[in-house]
Amino acid sequence: TVLRRRAAGLEILPETPHRLVPWDGGLTLASALLYFGLAQIGGVILTQIVFELNDPSAAPLNAEVQTKTNPQWMIALFQANSLLSYISVAVVAALLVAAARARADDFGLALADWRRYLKIGVAGFAVLLPPVMLLQVVLNAVWMDSQHPIIVAYRASRDPRLLLWCTVAAVFVAPFVEEFFFRGILQGWLERLIAKGREAQMSELAASDETAIEVRTPDRSPAPILFTATLFALMHLGSGPDVIPLFFLALGLGYLYRQTHSIWPGFIVHTLLNAWSMVALVLMP
Repeated sequence: TVLRRRAAGLEILPETPHRLVPWDGGLTLASALLYFGLAQIGGVILTQIVFELNDPSAAPLNAEVQTKTNPQWMIALFQANSLLSYISVAVVAALLVAAARARADDFGLALADWRRYLKIGVAGFAVLLPPVMLLQVVLNAVWMDSQHPIIVAYRASRDPRLLLWCTVAAVFVAPFVEEFFFRGILQGWLERLIAKGREAQMSELAASDETAIEVRTPDRSPAPILFTATLFALMHLGSGPDVIPLFFLALGLGYLYRQTHSIWPGFIVHTLLNAWSMVALVLMP
């Protein structure tokens, strides 16, 4: 179907009309700072608290305890980060609702067309899985194994309780939070930025030409997708070769968001891919 549509000169996925997001660059920056402050910096403090609550008799925290190969520490890390990730989404959403009067569809969260989003997400997973996984396998073979914290932690212990929290973090938390911030907030704002710039440019051009009857908008810029995909990949720099396949995955996720203005198709792709990876992690030696 994809090849037939491209051969016919059609978009792979028709674009859904939508309004531009209402937040500006200042609110986007504030959202990023809130996310990193709560989910990253706050995660360090909360992880220590959760670790001690999980096992009050545990040895005092030190560099030997706080490692990827300590299942108790990693369980506390995934629990704390999962909680704070959802809190950061709620805080940022509340900020943008209050400051920019954002609506659910501005965040890409509207579910009125959920059956279509489900179909697009499953189809997107089927299209993106083979090239992403093939690239991952090749890079693991010729470069190095993945150094993702979940893989390193589980392979070091094979702890079933750790596997549970790894799965929660990878399948139920990371896909939603990352799609919300990278696609819904950041890419949404970048698309607004470029669209507003073009509107101003076209208005100026039309005003300077008294004979102009119609001003055609140039083709849509791929810059928002490329920028968010690059940033998404760079956020995983500590995971070894994962950066490269994640960049290409993010290109696909960015395309799905641009065409639907919804984070749900990308969330479905992201969730299914992470679930696939978790199954592979358990079954592989």
